[in-house]
Amino acid sequence: MRVTFHAGAWGTDHLFQALNSIAGARLRSVEVYADVATAYEGKADEFLFFLDKAGLSLAGAYGGGVFTDPQFREFDVEAARNAARWLREAGGSILILQGGEGTGDAKRDLQVAASVANAVGQACREERVEFCYQPHIGTVVFREDEVRSFFHMTHPENVGICLDTGHLAEAGVDVVPFIVDHAARIKVVHLRDLRRKPVFVGGPFANAGKGTVPLPAVVGALRAQGYAGWLVGFADDPREDPAKSAKEFAAYASGKLGLRL
Repeated sequence: MRVTFHAGAWGTDHLFQALNSIAGARLRSVEVYADVATAYEGKADEFLFFLDKAGLSLAGAYGGGVFTDPQFREFDVEAARNAARWLREAGGSILILQGGEGTGDAKRDLQVAASVANAVGQACREERVEFCYQPHIGTVVFREDEVRSFFHMTHPENVGICLDTGHLAEAGVDVVPFIVDHAARIKVVHLRDLRRKPVFVGGPFANAGKGTVPLPAVVGALRAQGYAGWLVGFADDPREDPAKSAKEFAAYASGKLGLRL
């Protein structure tokens, strides 16, 4: 398994600070928000220069789409195609997207979202980039029955799974059996934790190892299934400096989880 860290906590305006901080945590790659592809459209070589200067490579990009509105189908597909093209030029390999607001018709929403996801995945394949959809709080693909139905309606060759341990656990999903059931489609893992309830401010997520998700068991299940892809850490605690969170994640990953950085 390959360990990386998401740069989003620093904000796009502080991307260079994020790269240097992640490199300072002894990590050697980074995941960015997909809007970086827009900011550096036509300038992947410039972005590569900053990556090289920090001693990092690009793992992938993470963003959102509309998914449930047929009028935005082509927008979603072309936005993903453009992001995937930039991602490939910048050395990344995986585009992760979430999204899909409910319209009140749950069955129809899932069908439309799955159809759009298939088209997005096909566009990414044409750019030689893997597409993964991430079940996410507030979307039509969140609860376990929604997640299972959505991936049943999508083509495995077009749509992989971004296993976000925090979002799945928040939905009440038992993550370890989910890994066993979907191992062949899991292409990237967002390694998040959950804060103990009740949570009054700051959102439900905690930095890895500081919450209630059994992450050692999750990583053990991934190992048992032969998973060899990316494990992505996050700076999810707004009370902490993200540079400190990156260092603590690296220590947790190498120490408690037994992962090579």
